[in-house]
Amino acid sequence: MSSVTLPKDRYLLKTAEFAKAIGSSPKTVRNWRLAGLGPRPTRLSASDVRYTPEDIEAWVRAVKKAGSVQAVPFCGAK
Repeated sequence: MSSVTLPKDRYLLKTAEFAKAIGSSPKTVRNWRLAGLGPRPTRLSASDVRYTPEDIEAWVRAVKKAGSVQAVPFCGAK
């Protein structure tokens, strides 16, 4: 996860878009979310979860600093 390229034309990224940007799978991202890890999710409905680029970038910085995804609980705006 050395560099992350986020779509510039989207404000809210779907789980699959976020997963692709970090080189992971949507299932892994969902598992992190259920465990309270990853960037802070934004729920548009019960089944529609999105992420802001700013929250993703804050989370990536926190993971790099901590050295582990498991060491970074939800990160980003409240």
